[in-house]
Amino acid sequence: MAAIFRARLAGLLLALCALPGGVARGQGIADVKDSIREAKTQAVEITADVLEYDAARKVYVARGNVFVEQGTRTLAADWMAFNPETGIGVASGDVRLAEGGDTLEAGFVQFDIDTLQGIIRDGRLDSPGSQFKTSGHEIEKTGERTYRFVRGTFTTCRCEDEHGPEPWRIRAEEAELEVDGYGTVRDARFEVLGVPVLWLPWMIYPIKTERQTGFLFPEIALGSKNGFGIGLPFFWAVRDEVNLTLTPGWTSKRGFGADADLEYVF
Repeated sequence: MAAIFRARLAGLLLALCALPGGVARGQGIADVKDSIREAKTQAVEITADVLEYDAARKVYVARGNVFVEQGTRTLAADWMAFNPETGIGVASGDVRLAEGGDTLEAGFVQFDIDTLQGIIRDGRLDSPGSQFKTSGHEIEKTGERTYRFVRGTFTTCRCEDEHGPEPWRIRAEEAELEVDGYGTVRDARFEVLGVPVLWLPWMIYPIKTERQTGFLFPEIALGSKNGFGIGLPFFWAVRDEVNLTLTPGWTSKRGFGADADLEYVF
């Protein structure tokens, strides 16, 4: 028989996991609170409008305003369930996983209750610090600020018209991303206004605010002299006082070409 508690008790779900036999029939809220005080591990705090324990399936279920907090990580959802033996949980309904300014949004998430790392289906990642907006058919949070993408899209455009085509974006079959680190994509297409214009088998680029060697974001130009043009700059931090940027590109009137920009600071 499931035990249901209509209360908002921080840490209740994790404390229940520490009980040897779960919640016994007839056990009151006062007894549960005593068990919570005795629980040694309080690394994860969970609140919800309704908490239910299915003794037969050994599964805890939280419904309504579900909020999970573990250090600086938070997870909010409409519904959540997890198995204390495996530590694997699932959440659905306007799921938001936030950490260090990065926010993952999805309709469904599978995660580890101890680390809040997991797999997001048809999700979006917004990282204002690195100016990135990404989405993917499958996004796996593999570390504190590392992610793996399957069929992902990447852009820094933050357009007012969210329903219109983005000025540019990169679509990749597979990608790995480390916020404030590097990103790599494989089997990628560079799109302008939704139209593929360049294919790349592999690319690495920095996702940092600090000076780092690597590919920069594509450049787009439109003028009467060269027509429409795109370029893919590569920045090389040669020395502390020397920068070199190589930009192979293509224009509709002049074809393929390359530019080099050398900077020296006295």
